[in-house]
Amino acid sequence: MKELKIKILECHHKKENISSYEGIHLPIHVGKAISNEILDMIGDDTGDNISNKNKIYCELTAMYWAWKNLGKIDYIGLCHYRRHFNLQKIDINDILKRYDIVLIKPDASPFSNMLRLTDGTTREDAYILINVIYTFFPDYKGAVVNYLFNSNKWIPYNMLLTSEIHFKNYSKWLFEVLSIVEVQLKWSEYSRLKRILGYMGEVLLGIYCTAKNLKIKYVNLLEDNYNTKKRLLLFRNELSFKLNNPCKINNIYIPDSTIEGFRNDKITINPELQKKI
Repeated sequence: MKELKIKILECHHKKENISSYEGIHLPIHVGKAISNEILDMIGDDTGDNISNKNKIYCELTAMYWAWKNLGKIDYIGLCHYRRHFNLQKIDINDILKRYDIVLIKPDASPFSNMLRLTDGTTREDAYILINVIYTFFPDYKGAVVNYLFNSNKWIPYNMLLTSEIHFKNYSKWLFEVLSIVEVQLKWSEYSRLKRILGYMGEVLLGIYCTAKNLKIKYVNLLEDNYNTKKRLLLFRNELSFKLNNPCKINNIYIPDSTIEGFRNDKITINPELQKKI
């Protein structure tokens, strides 16, 4: 039986330890075009790339590079220098044949993914993202509602491992969405908020998998310790979310104050997102 050709891009931005899990990790210097570091690895600044946008796209500049430049690979993934998939006790070849995508186990919060997104960005940022999807990618509307408003299970870190076809299809959609969002945002001077498109990528991964109904294999982080205390916390968060959100919503409406702000900022709002009075 043919052995699968697998490459998981391992993102680096400074000198750190480089892992080598069975030779499938490909270290890559992210943001190399704007970095003063000299790392002994391939950079995301070759070929077709967005390396100079690393401060706002974060590790997604490596994903863009792989989408545009990586040669023929059966399965492509993304991880970080300090965050890796725990693949030690599983047959990765068997998993990849039985599932559409491998993701990190979701983190359950006591509130919806939408509130988590607005906490990490701003309310305006979050609704600009939703407005772009509703306007340009209407097939994803149901997934937006279900993943952002009716779920508290956040898929973290932009980490994935999937087939070449799923990787390319997702990358194409992801960067189409973010390229439209990018020109509509008002940028903050805070360093954390400059990473906004990287944060949005985490959300878009969950929305995409929901919309496409992908068969997902969840795995732990290699570095994480899922002890009794953490399991109890996740259970309490899940229970809290269910008690505080007993009914699923079917429609999204942008708050009036945000709509007024968008009008002042000359941002066109999809009529479906404006509540009828």
